[in-house]
Amino acid sequence: MLQSIRDRLVGWVAWAIVLVIGVPFAILGVTDFGSPVRKVAVAEVGDLTVSQQQYRQRFQARRQNLQRQLGANYRPDIFDKTIQQQTLDALIEEKLLEMLAEDNKIFVGDKELASTIQRDPGFSKNGKFDKDYYRSRIGTLGYTPTAYEEFLRSEIRLNMLPRVVRASSFLTRQEQQRFNELSLQKRNIEYIEIDRDRFLTDIDVSEEEAKTYYDEHQSEFSRPEQVRIEYVQLNTEVLKDRIDSSEEAMKRFYEENADRYIVEEQRKASHILLNMEESDSLDNSPEILSKIKEIQDKLKAGESFSELARQYSDDPGSAEQGGDLGQVARGMMVPPFENTLFELKQVGSISDPIRTSYGIHLIRLDGIVQGQIKSYEDVKDTIADEYAKEQAINLYFNLSERLAELSYEYPDTLLPAAEELQIELKATDWIGLDGGTGPITVNKDVLRAAFSERVKVQGENSEPVEVGVNDVVVLRVKDSRPASTRTFEEVNTEAKRIVRTQKADQILSEYVDKLIVQLKQGESAEKVAETEGLDYQNPGDIERETTSTPSALTRAVFSMPHPTDDAPVIDQVSLGQGKHAVVLLKQVIKVSGESRDNLSSELNSRLASMDTNGLMQILKDKTEIVIHKDKLE
Repeated sequence: MLQSIRDRLVGWVAWAIVLVIGVPFAILGVTDFGSPVRKVAVAEVGDLTVSQQQYRQRFQARRQNLQRQLGANYRPDIFDKTIQQQTLDALIEEKLLEMLAEDNKIFVGDKELASTIQRDPGFSKNGKFDKDYYRSRIGTLGYTPTAYEEFLRSEIRLNMLPRVVRASSFLTRQEQQRFNELSLQKRNIEYIEIDRDRFLTDIDVSEEEAKTYYDEHQSEFSRPEQVRIEYVQLNTEVLKDRIDSSEEAMKRFYEENADRYIVEEQRKASHILLNMEESDSLDNSPEILSKIKEIQDKLKAGESFSELARQYSDDPGSAEQGGDLGQVARGMMVPPFENTLFELKQVGSISDPIRTSYGIHLIRLDGIVQGQIKSYEDVKDTIADEYAKEQAINLYFNLSERLAELSYEYPDTLLPAAEELQIELKATDWIGLDGGTGPITVNKDVLRAAFSERVKVQGENSEPVEVGVNDVVVLRVKDSRPASTRTFEEVNTEAKRIVRTQKADQILSEYVDKLIVQLKQGESAEKVAETEGLDYQNPGDIERETTSTPSALTRAVFSMPHPTDDAPVIDQVSLGQGKHAVVLLKQVIKVSGESRDNLSSELNSRLASMDTNGLMQILKDKTEIVIHKDKLE
């Protein structure tokens, strides 16, 4: 399939998925918005551009989402570059799909768009699409109707092509069976593990040997350009200790922010649920309609709602309790259910039938628990933390501005800033562009600033560098040294260690060869291991995905040829970190793959993913893409 895309991009899917439906979209209305503005492009994709505004909005959204997940563990120096690349890649791929959709005349008509919006349960009230509620919901997301409709139209359009590619990816029955057989195959093994360390203690390295290695490998002992920096760091964690957390201050904070500590109104509720497929229409479900009428007639006749719930409700969690759902707060139920419950005015009143994704509900209001403000004593501990955080943030913004001013006013020293702001002046050891070991010296922005011309060459303080959320440093270079080769005296111990390791590796290789000879002569692996004082392992039958053996060993085992004439296949495998294994593959156990449909599904999914990625690569190869890296910062 991908070959046909490669040969003829234009027109290849036009016959399959063109949506050109010109039905007037009266239900949602049309508005005009925006005016032309000059856009700065971060990338050019063919004739289309990725604007800096688009990029920044998407980057900030991804960044904030990850910050919410990680909290104080979010590290800009670790995550920001990755988020930048992911954001740019996603926007470029969107533009490529947009071009392909345009070339193939793929459009989303008004009827399709209206249907998508009307089916969204997030825009429904009482199980039906509500135009006013729709406008209100998208308004809270910052969209006008036209802006949201254009956004959604683009989303639907761009998702069509990858969907078609995935749908066309499939395996033949023979391929599925072969994949299943290989995936389920097991291999019976035993192995001996040898550690290089057993040879190191008996190896001596002379000064002459170490010096010879040093002279022949001086490039290995080069030292990059390095600097030592001093810096001041300002963050909210440090400033929290300066906050006045007196009882009086916290009570004042409580009174000024009482709305934060409101327990919202809750409602006690019961319901009767009648299951109905989401795709079914109530008008075309006579059995459901008949049952609803039967229940409503019995309620009018005075029968108990609780007893009817036990008799009719399809909700296994509440039916036995007479439909009792306990206390319900906003946000606990799906919107149609929640809206209906909170619109009921009198305790004991029962709603009309409402539709949700679960089916049809009759809801009874059993009680109202009025909202109230929690007492100061109940939230005292929470207030202490919130108050300290907010005050620290306020203080941080004030002091960070002053830090920037002082570091600019005194460009050749950080002492005035440290003294006035009462923050510690710290220093690092020598670091190169690859950084050091602490959280400050691994930060890419810190390193970039430290090796900048302004800081390293001109000797000035850096601009404030953000190293975390509400966490900033200003630095200067205390000392620097150019790239050079370390002297033999400096690396004597390191050179000896390298030579000793090389000698041990040579001894290990010869030793492993000797073990293999013994095993091929018919000696048992267990006996050889016992005689040599080595670690013997007999895991038996292993699968490709096993975690019971080292991954390097497993990969090697499933790459080895099948045993013949009842003789095991014997080989050696490097396990890393100076460890080796001599492995004996004794048997390959084949398993029928006929009945493993789930594995076939997995492979089809992988194939679809590969085809989708292949499509994107073809589009990238055929399209001129220019990235303006200077606009990404």
